[in-house]
Amino acid sequence: MKQICLISLITIFFWRGVLASEPPLDSEWVSEEFIDYKIDQDVTQQMPSYKERRASTGALFSLSYSQFEPLDYQPSSVNETYEELYSDLADGLYEFTASYKWNFAMGSMSLGLGVGMFQALSDINVVDSTLTVVPVRLEATFAFDNLFSEPKIVPYGLAGIYTMYYKEVQAATTYSGTTQASYYFGGGALFQIDWFFEEQAFESYLENGQENTFLYIEGRKFVASDLIPNDPNFETDFLIGGGFKFEY
Repeated sequence: MKQICLISLITIFFWRGVLASEPPLDSEWVSEEFIDYKIDQDVTQQMPSYKERRASTGALFSLSYSQFEPLDYQPSSVNETYEELYSDLADGLYEFTASYKWNFAMGSMSLGLGVGMFQALSDINVVDSTLTVVPVRLEATFAFDNLFSEPKIVPYGLAGIYTMYYKEVQAATTYSGTTQASYYFGGGALFQIDWFFEEQAFESYLENGQENTFLYIEGRKFVASDLIPNDPNFETDFLIGGGFKFEY
């Protein structure tokens, strides 16, 4: 009798342990949270790569901050140079760019329109002056974003034309205008950050169609216009900037 009871107890504890363990997915006792988790994981892993899923066209939006030092600009009505008058209290250049892109085998070509804002304050007591510059750009970019299944690193080159709206306020006097169109060129690299946040990137793709999120670094040079001799000179050296790009 004692042996039968002992065997019964062992059998009961054995089956309790089996039932308490994780059930298979086709069991009616599987919790909803467990099923959703497994399904999400499978869908994310089975999602086609960027190289396979991207369409023939797309769009890019970027927010950036960069250096901007037009050292050859001559301030109005004063003898000081730009560097003497503004360089110590000059802010950086903030820009927004929207681009339409065409995708093909090796990469993509995009055409973008950008606008920015730059401001510098005089840093000497003799002159109270503020310089505001608003660059407007039209640019073409060639990017190698289809070399691999995911664009984790994307080198690119760009060229475009620009014009500068400028306003310089000195005491009660204001000087303003728009420069003749000239050109600029540069290049840089995009660094995909979606793989750091796979679940969030997957949700953004499903809900908003967002293909990629990039951090990028870029070098750019503005070339002075020589069509109008008295045009303010906003030429720069190669200056470094960077920011975020969002691809849809």
